[in-house]
Amino acid sequence: MFSPRRFVLVSSIVAGAASLSALASPIHICVNKSKGTVRIVTSAAACNANTETALSWNEKGPIGPAGPAGPQGKRGLTGATGPQGLRGATGATGPQGPAGQKGTTGDQGKQGPGGFTGAKLFTANGTWIAPATITHVMVELVGAGGGGFGPFGAETGGGQGGGGAYTKALVPVTPGDTYTVIVGKAQATLAGSQAAGAASAFEDPKFSALAVAAGGAGGFEGTGGAGGVVDAESTDLFASPGLVGANGVTEDPNGVQLVPNGVEYGLGGQGTAASNTAGSMGSDGAVLLTW
Repeated sequence: MFSPRRFVLVSSIVAGAASLSALASPIHICVNKSKGTVRIVTSAAACNANTETALSWNEKGPIGPAGPAGPQGKRGLTGATGPQGLRGATGATGPQGPAGQKGTTGDQGKQGPGGFTGAKLFTANGTWIAPATITHVMVELVGAGGGGFGPFGAETGGGQGGGGAYTKALVPVTPGDTYTVIVGKAQATLAGSQAAGAASAFEDPKFSALAVAAGGAGGFEGTGGAGGVVDAESTDLFASPGLVGANGVTEDPNGVQLVPNGVEYGLGGQGTAASNTAGSMGSDGAVLLTW
C-alpha cells in the first residue's frame, strides 16, 4: 500500500509526465514499492515485479486554442511540371481578320513541250533529224499501188493493181538522232506481168523499221490485185489494208488510200484489154511526219 505522501509524489510525477504524451503514447512508469520513486519506461514489462509497480496511461488533454500565425516563410523551389491536363472544349470561332497583302509574282517556269510544231511530207526517200525536246513523232504511211495487168490476148481484160496499205503510228524518237524515210515506189509493168508496189517505212538509226505500210499486189488476167496487207499483231494507232483492185478494165479505178491536195498516193494501176500491152503503173506511196 502507498502512503499519502508517496501518492502525491507519484501523482506529481505522473502529471509532469503527461506533458510527454505528445512524444510517447501510452506512457509507462515504474513506482518503487518501498521508496516511492518513479521512473519512466518504454514498456510496463521493464518494471521489476518484485520491487516496482507498473503503471500505464494514454489519456490526452483537450486541444488548446490555436496560436497566432507565424511569419511567412521563404518561397520554396518550383516543383516539377505535372502531367498535361485534358484538352478543353473548342472555343467559338473569332471574327475574320483583315485580308493580307498580295504577294509578289514568282519567276516564270520553264516552257513545256507544247503540241505539234512541225510537219513534213515525203514523196521520195529521205532522212529526218529529231529536233531538240522532241521525243515522239506521228508517222503516216501509204504503200505504193500495184501495177495493172496487160493480157496476151484480147479475150479477157487485165485486172487492176491493188492499193497500198495505210498506217498511222505514234513513234518514240531520240532528239538529235537521224531517221530514214523510205517512200514506196510503183513498179513498171510488162504484158503478162504482176508488178507489186513497194512498201513505205520509217526506220531508226540502225535501219530497223518503226512503222511500215505494205504495197499493193499487181493485177492478173481478169482479176484485180490484192491490197497491201496489215500485220495481224500491229500495235499502230491505225492500220488499214489496201483496197483490192478492180477485176476488169471497164470498172472504176480502185485502191485510193490517201489523197492530200488532190494527189492520189498508193493507187492501183489500171489494167488493159489490148493484146500484148502492159497495164499502167500504180501510184507511189507517201510518208507524212508530224511533230
